[in-house]
Parts: sequence; structure tokens; C-alpha cells
Amino acid sequence: MAKDVEAESKVPPGGRAARLCNLPTGVMNPVLLPDHKTWLTTNVVNLLKTDPSAAVELIGMASHLGTVVKKSRFQIAGPARLING
Repeated sequence: MAKDVEAESKVPPGGRAARLCNLPTGVMNPVLLPDHKTWLTTNVVNLLKTDPSAAVELIGMASHLGTVVKKSRFQIAGPARLING
């Protein structure tokens, strides 16, 4: 099983990237795990506080589990919903 936060190997200079793993499967409104929140606070929130013009890209992916409809909805709305609560 993957760790809750997996470092990405291909990161542009000065960039930050990680995969937030182990979200609950089959749930339309998943919540971030404590390690996810820590990584986001340390690497995204603090960056935006120091440089409000910084760009942030959130990409949602779904596993092979669950229905196509649920996966499609999560891929479109999941990242924003997770961040906005």
C-alpha cells in the first residue's frame, strides 16, 4: 500500500509535487487525511502566503475501483471540493 503522501520524482526547479494517496474508495465526499493536510499546509498554503502570485495545479485521479460515474465526478470536482472543504 502506498504511503498517504508519495513524493513525485519529476518536479520542476523550485516546484513542489506529491500524490495524496489512500483517500476512501467509493465515497463521493472524501476528506483529506492528516498527512495530506500537513503536506498541503507546508507546501502549498505557506507558499501562497509568501507568494500570492504562485501557480497551483491540482489534478484528481481515480483508482480502478468504483463506478465510472463516481470516478468522473471526482476527477472533475474532487480536488477543488477537497481543498474547499
